[in-house]
Amino acid sequence: MASAKTADPYAELSISDRFPCKGQPVTFTIITHNITPETYKWKLNDVVQEATGRTFTLRNNSTHYINQDDYIVCIVTDAIIKREIAAVLTGVKAYGNQVASAQISSAVPNLTFCKGQAPQFSYNIIKEDDPNLRWEFTWQVNGADVATGTGPGAVIDFPANYELHDGDKVQAKVNFSGKCIVENLNYSNELTVHVIDPASASVSISPANVNGCTGETLTFKATLRNIGGVTYRWMVNGQTVGSNSDTFESAGLIDGDKVQCTVTNSQCEAIEAQSEEVTVKLITGITNSVNISSSAKDNIIEKGQPITFTAQAAIVAGVTYQWQVNGIDVGANNPVYTTSDLNLLDRITCLVTTPGSCPEGVPIKSNEIIVYKFGAIAPPNTFTPNGDGVNDTWSIPALAGYPKCRVEIFNRYGTLVYNSVGYAKAWEGKFNGAPLPVGSYYYIIYPDVKQQKISGSVTILR
Repeated sequence: MASAKTADPYAELSISDRFPCKGQPVTFTIITHNITPETYKWKLNDVVQEATGRTFTLRNNSTHYINQDDYIVCIVTDAIIKREIAAVLTGVKAYGNQVASAQISSAVPNLTFCKGQAPQFSYNIIKEDDPNLRWEFTWQVNGADVATGTGPGAVIDFPANYELHDGDKVQAKVNFSGKCIVENLNYSNELTVHVIDPASASVSISPANVNGCTGETLTFKATLRNIGGVTYRWMVNGQTVGSNSDTFESAGLIDGDKVQCTVTNSQCEAIEAQSEEVTVKLITGITNSVNISSSAKDNIIEKGQPITFTAQAAIVAGVTYQWQVNGIDVGANNPVYTTSDLNLLDRITCLVTTPGSCPEGVPIKSNEIIVYKFGAIAPPNTFTPNGDGVNDTWSIPALAGYPKCRVEIFNRYGTLVYNSVGYAKAWEGKFNGAPLPVGSYYYIIYPDVKQQKISGSVTILR
């Protein structure tokens, strides 16, 4: 009599959740058939794990998030036949704790609809490829619900018979659900629509009343009502001017000019709207000018020396004077200002206000005089051009009072390594852009024609 055939031993793995959220532990269990288990050995991607029983729990955290490329193996040893049988599981994917969102858009150019036109809006759900994710999608206009549906699967259309009005704000409200979702309620971007009503389309321009000065820059702005997506045509006295813009600016208008704006929209039955004319009223005021001069030659003074400034206005009748030093008011209402309290490089100006000017009461500003003040010239005998930000240049502040001075520097062989007229930028210890070696150099400074030259040596240290 033939003996019964013994069934082949085999094993398989089961999993607690094939699509877990990140951070959610996952437990694998080995199920054996025709096996008397003796030992268990678990592996994750060929790496032996600590588990030695029928189950293995993967923490599924930042140390290792399980993904569909991972493979889990359990090798069980049969206690009777001493044979190893393996079971393998793959294709498990962990999904992140995600924040899904929605984005809406419209194919209608510039979001400009014609009255009665069917609304055209679409949406896109931005999410991970999570099979557990569901949502309730609601279209809203000005915060009120107009259509609701559920996803994924169905497309939730914006109602084709909904009547939009100019300025309506369209948005989507989405309530997400799923075990890995973080924020359930989400609002999309907001779209503000323009609706053109041919029967009530209009344009107006502001300001409606213009009173100004001849030569003044005037700006006009067009405001639309029940029309959008337009081209602009500005006109002065019936002649086209300006550009295709909602503003028109000009400094060349004269008294009595008439400004008007026409807008055209070709989207909805070629609508055209024209504004009322604005008549410009301009006056020509008195134009003045002022120039100031100083009593010091080349505006150079000695320490404590008085200096007098004189303002010469083209029109002097009834004008007022305001002197300024470095933008700060000084002196009295007088065309002459005398002081002995100035500092090096102080800037002197005079403001003159003329009766009958346009605009009334707005002063005009004179030329500017910069004062150069003599002081002791004391060149330092060393400096350290090493780039540390301290004593990197051969600084001689007093030379700022000698704008026409000449500075020459020579090496010990008599070669000229530096030469300048004026000393606005201090010497950095370079020749032809390259740093000079440490050592002594010899200088000659010619302050101006009235003073003798100054000479000496300066040492470069690093």
